[in-house]
Amino acid sequence: MRRLRIHSTSLGLGLLFLTAMAHAAPFAYISNAGDNTVSIIDTASNTVTDTIVVGTGPFGVTVHPEGHTVYTANLYDNSVSVIDAASNTILTTIPVGNWPFGLAVLPNGSALYVANFIDSTISVIDTATNTVVDTIAGGTNSRGVAMHPNGGAVYVTNTNGDSLSVIDPTTNTVVETVPVGSLPRGVAVHPDGSTVYVTDNLGNTVTVIATTSADGGHTVVATIPVGEGPIGVDIHPESGDVYVGNRDSGDVYVIDSTTNTVVDIIPVGLSPRGVMVHPDNSAVYVSNASSNHISIIDPTTRTVVKTVAVGHVPFAFGEFIGPVPPLDSDSDGVPDPTDNCPLIANPGQEDNNNSGRGDVCDGLPLGC
Repeated sequence: MRRLRIHSTSLGLGLLFLTAMAHAAPFAYISNAGDNTVSIIDTASNTVTDTIVVGTGPFGVTVHPEGHTVYTANLYDNSVSVIDAASNTILTTIPVGNWPFGLAVLPNGSALYVANFIDSTISVIDTATNTVVDTIAGGTNSRGVAMHPNGGAVYVTNTNGDSLSVIDPTTNTVVETVPVGSLPRGVAVHPDGSTVYVTDNLGNTVTVIATTSADGGHTVVATIPVGEGPIGVDIHPESGDVYVGNRDSGDVYVIDSTTNTVVDIIPVGLSPRGVMVHPDNSAVYVSNASSNHISIIDPTTRTVVKTVAVGHVPFAFGEFIGPVPPLDSDSDGVPDPTDNCPLIANPGQEDNNNSGRGDVCDGLPLGC
């Protein structure tokens, strides 16, 4: 293989571009139920860069796994707003059931599941066509929605049924109902898929459910006392810490998932609702509905390091931060690691096998 000559100027520009791409940050989409907007936060600078008007009473919010689309569940006009993340404009509005609360997208991005509280149903939306393709009869007063990481199950909390519905997305049927605590609201699945955490709002507890048991079903393995009125919940994939936002006590409880014990309590704003760990694991974001701001927690020190003012009554109930953009270090439109030599544009790379991409070259980083 011939060695490629790299001019110092080109190498410098390439390194600068690589560094810029490596530090690209996703956006947080905060649904403000009080003024029918979504505040968009650049998580690199933690500043609000835009505000979008959506439907009436946006409580739930989620981002497509590929990051190109954002969805809000608009409680009071029974709809889902579909936002183009590139232009921050509304693409369409989809009618769903009565009082949609939580919503989540399958990991493969093909379908959006929306929990309708009054109807006790789940609307299934085809994300390619933005149309409702199925309606599932759930438990009593469906509210929170979460996905198993492998896409094999959809979890929906049933607020007045004190239960969790387990839905098979291949058939869109409820295959199991798991009893939990009183008035369940939020639900999150451990990134390794082993455990589901449900916040029991009236019981002031978190129900911990193992996703597999001897009979292949789901089993409650622990009930953990937390603060007053727990709603939002998320799990840090590296530390395993579980973060629970408690609406009435105005704090976040931190649970060690290996021992199922509370290891810290972090004061935040008034009436915390949505909780999410940043996709790069660097921070935890908490929406404070009665303070009209977001608390940003350092997961290492377990302290609030910044607050960001947003709209009126921020709920952000769901997975409200977009994914970290894939690295496309040579800017050819093909995200790494598919790219071969990141410091040189693909057309100029050595290509010994006519793949059209260029081969690994001597002297360049391993795997480039």
